[in-house]
Amino acid sequence: MTRMNPIVLTPHSFLTVGAVLLTMAIVTARAVSVQEKARETVVTGERYRLSFVRESAEVTIEIRAHDGSWQVVSKPVAVTYAWSQRGVSREVKGMRTTWAVSTSPDAVVVGQQTVLDQAGGVVLDLHYVCRDAGVLLGTRLASPGMTVPGAILWAPPRLVLSATAWDGYLYWGIDGAAHLGKLDGLQPMPAYAKVSAWEQQGDVVRELSVSHPALVVRSSQWGAGLGVVFVDYTNRWAGTHSFLQRHSAKDFYLYGDIA
Repeated sequence: MTRMNPIVLTPHSFLTVGAVLLTMAIVTARAVSVQEKARETVVTGERYRLSFVRESAEVTIEIRAHDGSWQVVSKPVAVTYAWSQRGVSREVKGMRTTWAVSTSPDAVVVGQQTVLDQAGGVVLDLHYVCRDAGVLLGTRLASPGMTVPGAILWAPPRLVLSATAWDGYLYWGIDGAAHLGKLDGLQPMPAYAKVSAWEQQGDVVRELSVSHPALVVRSSQWGAGLGVVFVDYTNRWAGTHSFLQRHSAKDFYLYGDIA
């Protein structure tokens, strides 16, 4: 399969890299570029670059620093999509994936489909709609047992972040107040910023602002930021958890969402 039609998938989130975008308004002054390498398809926007390993769900995420250099946010080993249900757990890493790419004048769509559990018929569909200013990430989990309580999906993926590169965060609580802080100020460990699924310590809230449903991590060193903004937060994301975790002094994780 070499082409695919863009599909609207739910739930979906808007993953912004390099610049903070809090709405769906996207500037399309420049087209997204695509470069084919030996085993990779490389998609480059204004301030981000995604290097996809074909026939897999592996991706390297980079952002452009203030000096124009490219800095690695997460390599494939540090990007984790995960699913668990009824005691069965799977990570997408290492699994063979059906893969397709579609291009248009102002967007590149990378579609991936991975069978997580053959016995249970669990399939994960991922669509990266790459525009110049950011990436719209669509996720669909198909399973005969979708209504079974206790099923968990990590999507957007968990990212392992460098403690030396990232130093700040920003998000807005349900009351609209901005929460701006330093990562090394999150205490006691493990500590969290935003809507935690686990311990309620650090800088946590019950829900995000409906008008600004976003979490941003910042790097003073690079002069750049990485943000996850949730589309249609009230209807599609209420009751889920997304947060930054300071697990230890050297271990930081960005959980895009645990649904």
